[in-house]
Amino acid sequence: MARTGMHMTKKGFSFQGPADGIHALKSWITPEDDLFLVTHMGFLEIDPEHWHLDVDGLVGNPTRLHLSDLQAMPQREYMSFHECAGSPLAPTVAKRRIGNVVWKGVSLSLVLERAKISSHASYIWTSGLEWGEYADVEEAYQKDLPIGKALAEEVILALEINGRPLTPERGGPVRLVVPGWYGTNSVKWVGSITAADRRASGAYTTRFYNDPTASGMKPVWGVAPESVIVSPSPNDLLSADMPTKIWGWAWGD
Repeated sequence: MARTGMHMTKKGFSFQGPADGIHALKSWITPEDDLFLVTHMGFLEIDPEHWHLDVDGLVGNPTRLHLSDLQAMPQREYMSFHECAGSPLAPTVAKRRIGNVVWKGVSLSLVLERAKISSHASYIWTSGLEWGEYADVEEAYQKDLPIGKALAEEVILALEINGRPLTPERGGPVRLVVPGWYGTNSVKWVGSITAADRRASGAYTTRFYNDPTASGMKPVWGVAPESVIVSPSPNDLLSADMPTKIWGWAWGD
């Protein structure tokens, strides 16, 4: 059920990205216009005055935080690549949707500390506020992090990207950001955080976003080393008698 002060502005799966794809990634920090944008159930717009975050589960001090509460807490910036894991319906097809941006917000570990997280908690579940259907599944978009990653200093509840407040399309007013891990783990429009002693059981952790390995299915978490050639692009004309500079980017968890 939707909270007060929010509505879906577009329903259904959506992808946006630069027409040149990876060949648009010419700068160290990726402008927002060149950063891909993917949603499963649609775009959500939330009135910042009505937004709040509930922190519950295995905590000694269940907490509700409003946007002003997060804004009053210590902020930190973290630069990180941001990469789409690809379609969970075609997990073996590489998409190379990638960018490098600067996030700013509050460390997730600080929020969990204030909620007095229990030593029995081994996972942190994060749920988004969007609703709708994706691939015949209709449930909250919920992801989980092992406690070691959740408490890492780089994991933040972001309020800004590249020096500007998060727009609704980017998951604003607040989204989770998990640097080094695929973007599917960086939950947009975050509404609740739950400390638990087990993994989340929803479709977005069990059915989608898992890779097959020799020992069974493995969650799509840390990013393996990857690279792209930015220039030349397939549309560039190259002279047979002139040297050509070939360059690109490499990244990984």
